Amino acid sequence: MGTIRTRTALPRQVRSFWEKTRENLPLILLGALFVLGALCGSGLYQTMSPKTSSMLMLLLSGSGTGEEFHFFADWGAVFLANFAMVALLFLCGFCAISQPVIVLIPFVKGLGFGLVAAYNMVLLSPYSSFFWLKFMPGAFLATALILMCAKQSLGLSCYVCRSVFCPPSGGGAPRQAPRPTSLVGLYGMKYLFFVLVCAAFSLIDVLFDLAYAVVTG
Repeated sequence: MGTIRTRTALPRQVRSFWEKTRENLPLILLGALFVLGALCGSGLYQTMSPKTSSMLMLLLSGSGTGEEFHFFADWGAVFLANFAMVALLFLCGFCAISQPVIVLIPFVKGLGFGLVAAYNMVLLSPYSSFFWLKFMPGAFLATALILMCAKQSLGLSCYVCRSVFCPPSGGGAPRQAPRPTSLVGLYGMKYLFFVLVCAAFSLIDVLFDLAYAVVTG
């Protein structure tokens, strides 16, 4: 009589780590795209004129170069730069084929990060350390916001894609799936929260700018 082989169960810690990693895999991949964009942005800065780089930095990160600090104007610029990304990601979630655009947005955000970082390294001013104090908190918060939004949009977009191109067959027991209305409602509530977070993060970013302006003034 042959022996029956059984698969060795993985330890609980390993199984839990693997499950969490699999759940957060989209977020990990989006973060990797951001890092890639930052590397590309830092290399791209060396090939552009100061005027072009300043314009790209303003569009991609909400911060230019050599501009006088104005609290509300700077807050508005940073908020609009972040809100534009959030709004675009929100709309992409309802499209069945927007996955390439969604994964591209963290890369574009990384370009802005890389440009600003390269600008600080080239500047080499006596206040460079203060510049990093002003720049890094806002950049980190904005990046975290974009990655959270991208993850939500990617999930809804994939759901819409499956619903459009892979509808459930008539035979067999129907699968338990969330209703589209409840899914969209939850999606909208999360993005309403993200908009509030966007305003708060932009305010924190400008407060660090204000501290930098006071120190260097």
